[in-house]
This record gives sequence, structure tokens and C-alpha cells, in this order.
Amino acid sequence: MPPLISSSSVLSYLLQVGLDSGINPISPEMTGTRALIAFHDPNSGQLILLSYILDPTVKLQRTPLLYRPLDIHLLSSSATLYGGHMATIHDVATIQIYAAFKIIPNKMKIYYVWDRGLYVQGYFPTIHQSAINDLASIATIDVLSATTAKAHNNNIMTLKIIHSIINSISWGILLLIGAITARYLRHIQALWLVWFYAHAGVQLYAVFLGTVGFSIGISVTTRPKSP
Repeated sequence: MPPLISSSSVLSYLLQVGLDSGINPISPEMTGTRALIAFHDPNSGQLILLSYILDPTVKLQRTPLLYRPLDIHLLSSSATLYGGHMATIHDVATIQIYAAFKIIPNKMKIYYVWDRGLYVQGYFPTIHQSAINDLASIATIDVLSATTAKAHNNNIMTLKIIHSIINSISWGILLLIGAITARYLRHIQALWLVWFYAHAGVQLYAVFLGTVGFSIGISVTTRPKSP
């Protein structure tokens, strides 16, 4: 849902799908996000909404994600669970998170991220899934026009994932298989030159895939950033 911007430089936004959402003042990614996360209170069972800051140590799972006040001017926030009295987050019920905060002067773009985590340990939310849709849950909000640029970010994230997968297969797996083929099969006389053709074929295919991955990487780095 698009953000609502008032004349008093206050931005309000709604999220009606996921479990958590946040604003990243630095870049379009989860790391550095000032997040609002909704979940059931482990003591009362009531829906609560707490604030968190996703620093790099949390992403690397070196430290748990701890509740702490945000360093942005948050004016108000709330969370609503839909689906009736018996609905729970574990049933993938719809949650609406509302927040209003004061915009930083001269800040024309705001990076908005969201996702639904797997579970919460006490008051410590755990890491979310890493599927393409999860990693692409990013949008850039243009403060002046109140529009979002999500498709561009999704395309960039998809290309990055494809780039990493292709490079892992080509340089990390196929080249190794080619080397093993040459090292161990060449001594088997019954195979004659079969080992050589297998070795050469695997190596050439690895180089081809590596070139494709390299080209995708160049394409990602040279793409213009979304406005």
C-alpha cells in the first residue's frame, strides 16, 4: 500500500501482508533497517508491536535481535491481526502494521523493507526465509511523489541471486569435477581418451557458465539506481 504524506512532513505507511516491516535510512536492504515487528506476547498471548534495529551482527546471527527504541522520530505505531478471534500469526493470518514518523529534512528517498519470519524465541525474532521473494521484499519510496519503485529492486535482487548461483556451480563445482576427472580417470586404460573428453567438456561448460555469471554481475553493477 502506498505511503501517505502530509504537509507536516510526516510519512505514514501500512503493511497488510507480512509480520514485520521497517525503514532503512541508508540503503535498500535488511541490514540497517529500523523495523517494527508484530508477534504474540509469549506471556499474555496478545498481539504486540516492538521496534528493532537490524545491525550487521544480527544478519550474521552473531547476536540475537533485541528490542530497542528506534533512532528515528516515530510518532505512532500499531498492529492489527485479521481473521477472527481464533486467528494466529502461525496460521499466516493477515497483519496490518501502521506507523507514522517524521521525515528527515532534505531526505528525498526512503528505503522500505518487509517480510514474515519463521518464529519468535521469547521476544527475540529469528531469521526469515531466504527465497527470492523474501530477499526481494524491498521498495524505494519517493517522498515527493509518494510513489514506490519496487519492480526495479526486485529485478536487481533476482539477478544478484542468479549471479551467485551460476558462479557457485561453475567455479565451485564444475571446475572441481573437471579437475577430479583428469586426476583420477586418466589412469584407467579401459577409458582411453574418454576421460579427456569428459574433462574438457566439463571444464568448457564451467567456463561458459562462469562467463555468463560474470556478464550478469557486470550488468547488475552498471544498472542505474532507481529514482
